[in-house]
Amino acid sequence: MTYYYKIEDEGRLKMIGTQSFPAAEGQIGITQEEYYQLMAQIEEHAEAVRNYAAQLVAGDISYSEIPEDCREEAGDMAAPQFAEKVVVKEIAIDDVPAELKE
Repeated sequence: MTYYYKIEDEGRLKMIGTQSFPAAEGQIGITQEEYYQLMAQIEEHAEAVRNYAAQLVAGDISYSEIPEDCREEAGDMAAPQFAEKVVVKEIAIDDVPAELKE
């Protein structure tokens, strides 16, 4: 039998998973349907983060225009791409958003 669970920290989802035994300490048992709903939300969020990171690197949006719930992750995803552009002299370090230089 497959058991589904989620782990939350301060009301935020940290992890979902499956295992062959009931939810253990620190895990919250969920249904298969809830698991797939959460997986869809995670995938949707990840796609949004990828899109915002690509737009940031392309110069189509500023860091502050990224919704707060995606901002840090999009910045983390975009930072190595900006670094690569600086290394190959495609852009100057001054062209990297200040928030990513911190």
